Amino acid sequence: MNVNNTSGSHGGTVSVGRSIVGGIAGGVVGATVMSMILVASKVVMGMPLLADFVVMGTFVGGVGEAAIAAGFAAHYLVGFVVGGIFGALVVYVAWLKPTSGAKALSIGVVFGAVVWLIVFLPVAMWGFAPIMMGMMGACRFGDAAYGFGAWICGAFTLRCYCGSRHIRGRKALRH
Repeated sequence: MNVNNTSGSHGGTVSVGRSIVGGIAGGVVGATVMSMILVASKVVMGMPLLADFVVMGTFVGGVGEAAIAAGFAAHYLVGFVVGGIFGALVVYVAWLKPTSGAKALSIGVVFGAVVWLIVFLPVAMWGFAPIMMGMMGACRFGDAAYGFGAWICGAFTLRCYCGSRHIRGRKALRH
């Protein structure tokens, strides 16, 4: 199925399937980049490398060693789904069509921020935090507030950046 794209700089039609596949590819790239950042952050903090994936896996019902695989699967599934939704949105919503690099960057930043606020932040606060507290134990509130705040700001920035990179890469595929 093709959708008329006369608002873009190239005009013509855009394949919905191609846009969704591009969105899924962008979601996989974003999930991979976030995975590398998560693992690298654990190296810096001196924690087990796959701690975040154990938390994610435990959240989705994984137990023991299976929690790591479940965490990776859940992480990449979110990348697939969010990327596919984004790929469909930029085809069907006229004002989301990237017509310039600046607009592509803006759309990516806004979409990344919305996904982060609607999906990640509530899951991290009410789903992951209790699991992490059970794994690591209590600490002084000031230490936890500073560390979690810095982590949230970093995750937000990276989510926005990865979303904007996806749009610019998708636009380049149409040339």
